[in-house]
Amino acid sequence: MNFDEILSEARAAQKRGYGEYITVGGVRIRYVSVGSGAPVFLLHGLGEFLETWTFNLPPLSRRYRVYALDSPGHGLSDKAESCYALDEATRFGVDILDAFGVPSAALIAHSLGGAVGINMAVNHPERISRLVVVDPAGLLAELPLFYRLASLPVWGAMAVNLIIKPLLEMGIRKLFYDPGFLSQEMLDLAWKYFDMPGRKESLHQIIRKNANLRGVRPEAMLREKVQRLKVPTLFVHGAQDSLFPLTEVREVVKMVPGARMEVIDRCGHCPQIEQAVEFNEVVMAFLNSD
Repeated sequence: MNFDEILSEARAAQKRGYGEYITVGGVRIRYVSVGSGAPVFLLHGLGEFLETWTFNLPPLSRRYRVYALDSPGHGLSDKAESCYALDEATRFGVDILDAFGVPSAALIAHSLGGAVGINMAVNHPERISRLVVVDPAGLLAELPLFYRLASLPVWGAMAVNLIIKPLLEMGIRKLFYDPGFLSQEMLDLAWKYFDMPGRKESLHQIIRKNANLRGVRPEAMLREKVQRLKVPTLFVHGAQDSLFPLTEVREVVKMVPGARMEVIDRCGHCPQIEQAVEFNEVVMAFLNSD
């Protein structure tokens, strides 16, 4: 599918709305499920929401049954502090598969969701048929200063609560190779979810449970764990990702037995959005491969 076809289908889906919910372990989760075929689950990153997969749902759903959801504390899902640390989020990911009655699925996971996806595949390989990890967190110990400061109990809460819409938009745009790529509609949606009651508190708690002043907490680091991956794995990375630099991530990926890596040029931290057509082609080729 070219971008115009994807955009047309995505707009039609957005008009219909994403209003399905399922309760998992007492937590009400918003999700969308489209298409038919083998199951594929999409996990977004920190501060994101299921609409960040807007450009990927149409082509994937032509061959697969695709599930995208708002993680706990994100979008329109309930907050749940018991799901915010890496191992907690991993257990919740398995519970989601159980709730949908899916014994095994392919998983496409971005950023912090990528860390959860890796942890799921390492600890529950029988539940993950294939893994696509997109600009994942947890491979590098270093984090930008804001995230490290935001891990503090008092100052961090203040810093997150003081974020206003122009600052949020500026921070999001910095994640892209082309800062003007995102539509104002998507930026407005990001602010809508970020400014909902309890969302800033949830994001602060997620940061606190996975980071400290030094960077990624040891219990959330995956540099050693990733070497135990046994499921077929594809790493997709934006060549100009400023959050997790390609040169450093590439060295970690080399340690993963049998893993493939695809680098997408003219692309920052979110290739599934910024270079959606190429991303979809790369991912579909991997999912369809022997």
